[in-house]
Amino acid sequence: MTNEIIWGAIGAATFIVDELNTSGSAPCPLTKPAEKILPLGDALVTIGTSGYFISKFSGVALGIGIPNNVGMISRDAVANIEEGIAFVDTSKGLRILSAAFKLSDGEFTEALSVLGDDITLNYDQVRGELFITDGLTCFIRTKYGLSESSQCIFQYISSGSLEQVVLTDNTAKEYAQITTSSFDFGSRGDKSIDVIEVGLSSTGKAYLTVSSKATKSSNWEVSQPCEINDSGAVVIPASGVEFKFTVKFDTIAGARIDYIRPRVKFTDNRYKRGRTYASTTYA
Repeated sequence: MTNEIIWGAIGAATFIVDELNTSGSAPCPLTKPAEKILPLGDALVTIGTSGYFISKFSGVALGIGIPNNVGMISRDAVANIEEGIAFVDTSKGLRILSAAFKLSDGEFTEALSVLGDDITLNYDQVRGELFITDGLTCFIRTKYGLSESSQCIFQYISSGSLEQVVLTDNTAKEYAQITTSSFDFGSRGDKSIDVIEVGLSSTGKAYLTVSSKATKSSNWEVSQPCEINDSGAVVIPASGVEFKFTVKFDTIAGARIDYIRPRVKFTDNRYKRGRTYASTTYA
């Protein structure tokens, strides 16, 4: 099967190449067939499982950019959102391609790893919520982070005051889990943490997991979960340049987090830049 990108004038029934380039075709630079074409500002993004590339018109001439080999995991694992284009990559990390064509690192890989390979994304532009589901488990991504829903959102359509949602209940999940965004605490150098204070309320037990990166480009290293005691203190030694924190409640009822305060020690003198202290605590 030929892997090509074709275009034509609006309303035209032909894609035959013409002198003005309003119709034509070109080889698709992806190694596998493209799955979706989405708008991004005044450009088009063609994406598949083997990567994506950006196309832009200059006058009536279409320019095709160099492909990026980071692709999406399945055909429907992509959506236009306020920040640009969101998709789940083949490692099950959530990526954002911005309007400036900058691709983010994969996020929430630990949480999304529980999903199957047939993933669907839908975006509620009114509330700014991105639904990520495989039909059995559903996550909701907002500006505050990622959370799991007891209902699976298969389709969301909003037009003015009309909303249409296709969903199913998933009452088998009886736990709650919250993962923070990544933190470097204002320094690119090495840091270490030991004691983490967690302010929470729960009718059951709660556990803390620490994820750390040795470098900005390395993979996340995840600690074993540690039960949070009645005083809210947990001892989990970890070191790196970047950290994330996950709190898991064994029951949803009454689960609430007020703060997470790790005790951070800056161990790389190259990045202290006039600091007179060796450690501090962040909320």
